[in-house]
Amino acid sequence: MKSKIDELFGLLDDWRNLPAYQLERRADIFFGLYLKDILSNHFNEEIMKNDELVVIPEFPLLKKVTQEKDKENYLSNKVDYFVWNKSKQMGYFVELKTDTKSIRGKQHAYLLDATCDDLYSIINNILRIIIESKSSSIKYLNLLKNLQVAEVIEGFITPKTKTWRKELKHQTIKVPKIIANKKIKLVYILPKQFGNNITFNEIYFLLKERRDGLSEHFCKALIKWENEV
Repeated sequence: MKSKIDELFGLLDDWRNLPAYQLERRADIFFGLYLKDILSNHFNEEIMKNDELVVIPEFPLLKKVTQEKDKENYLSNKVDYFVWNKSKQMGYFVELKTDTKSIRGKQHAYLLDATCDDLYSIINNILRIIIESKSSSIKYLNLLKNLQVAEVIEGFITPKTKTWRKELKHQTIKVPKIIANKKIKLVYILPKQFGNNITFNEIYFLLKERRDGLSEHFCKALIKWENEV
């Protein structure tokens, strides 16, 4: 009799063959679970195993618009993970692709643009999205909490729920001067080698000796997912 974890990975492997199914949107939790080890292994001495990393998924980046009617909407693009190394005060944008054909030129362009901005600009743009956009969710408060835990911002005080947007406008939230000019590196996680990015095979060899059930199933899945549909 199959275990539920067998069934879970079986469904992912079967459903990834369907035309509208996006594996990366469902598998991102597994990559996220091992992301600190994956980055430490890939960047070697740049990230040590004992470094303290904070991972934030679906990180918003202010969308650059050209049409006047869109300028006040404060729309955002997303990067799969923002990772901040508190120990080294370095940041990474990590984009997961389970299909190299899904790398879109427009998406790659805005991710590259974001690496040209310093941390001060990136955080200031997030605050603009939160405070100025009437459609921004209260969940952004949890994003600010995580950024403060990561020591990327300071001065944030959780506001009262009913008046949170108004209270935020009067808070002095800022990026510490020592990291304000930092730039963020971009790295992809991909099924196959493409540039100096992280491959599924690299992750497999990192985890293959681990004997817990989840790691074993994930390693088997990586071998299958490496062969794109």
